[in-house]
Amino acid sequence: MDKPITSNFTHAPSSPAIGPGSQPVARQTPDVATVLRTKPARRKRKPETTEPCSPTRPNSAIALDTVQVQLQRLIVSSVSHADLIQQMVRLNCRLSNAIWSGYFVQNEASQVVCSAEHNSMAQQNIGIHQSSMLPTVSGAISSGSAKVSRDQELVVIAVPVFDNPSGEVVANGCLCIALNLGDSPAEPFLLISQMVASALSQWYERKRHDDLDWQVDSTAAIAELSSKIVNEDGSQEAAMLAANELAVFLNASVVAIGYCHRENSKRTKVQAVSGVSEVDPGGKHAGLLRSVLNESLIRDSVTTLPRIDTSDRSLKLAHQQLLEKYPHHRLVSAPLRTTGGKVIGGWLCLLPN
Repeated sequence: MDKPITSNFTHAPSSPAIGPGSQPVARQTPDVATVLRTKPARRKRKPETTEPCSPTRPNSAIALDTVQVQLQRLIVSSVSHADLIQQMVRLNCRLSNAIWSGYFVQNEASQVVCSAEHNSMAQQNIGIHQSSMLPTVSGAISSGSAKVSRDQELVVIAVPVFDNPSGEVVANGCLCIALNLGDSPAEPFLLISQMVASALSQWYERKRHDDLDWQVDSTAAIAELSSKIVNEDGSQEAAMLAANELAVFLNASVVAIGYCHRENSKRTKVQAVSGVSEVDPGGKHAGLLRSVLNESLIRDSVTTLPRIDTSDRSLKLAHQQLLEKYPHHRLVSAPLRTTGGKVIGGWLCLLPN
């Protein structure tokens, strides 16, 4: 029996004859290699246009327990008050998907001013002025309760922050956010702002307790140091003991103590330097320390460098020269007085930053 004949051609569907004796037209099927080498034409993607959407709900990707963990980390972190406020403002803005977030305080003139702000829509040139928040913020601070105001689609939420050292319920600050909610309820956003405000109040409470603990420890250390100094035989030994004990307590790199040459004199003699058994009066280092103590007596006040009081523009040449030898340090100096206020010398300490 003959085998069937196979062909590489397939017949096209029947079509009308073109002419007498015409046969159906056959086409060749391309092989696999040809198909794989042929790249399909790429479709051009239309550019995506994203319009800024107004937030209508808090950040749903973050659970409330996660929010509490983040707030607790900020509370126990070693940050300054200004840094903490800025971080809380940004966190409040991110959690609530707010357009604008800020923190207001009441100054000594009883004026409400904004101390920190964050505009999440700044890159899209959408700005909100602080003055539009003042009526709501002022109402929250004066009443001590949260306030919500609506101006068309813009919703302003203000939550007071309390720090009660005297036990009185007085707001010393106010968190504020601005959102474009439309007809959506404001309660979820109010809850987040209240959580952030509560965390700030806890930070104030913790800081106040830390300050009290430090004062107790300082008082105990001073009393112990005083009892040790009284038992010393002479002023030289007492100065050496005080310099070493203060260096340990303050974690200072250097503590130096000098006595005046005579009563009402502005010139000192270095008596003791922490960690040094004997001071060489003619040494360069002792001479620089002596110059710093003399400048402190001339100023007759506590001197710090780098400056804490930015309005202080007085020259402190010896202080600057000593600080150049100890980079990344803060220099503090002051006259040494008796309990009656009489100046008998000066002291200085170099504290690592």
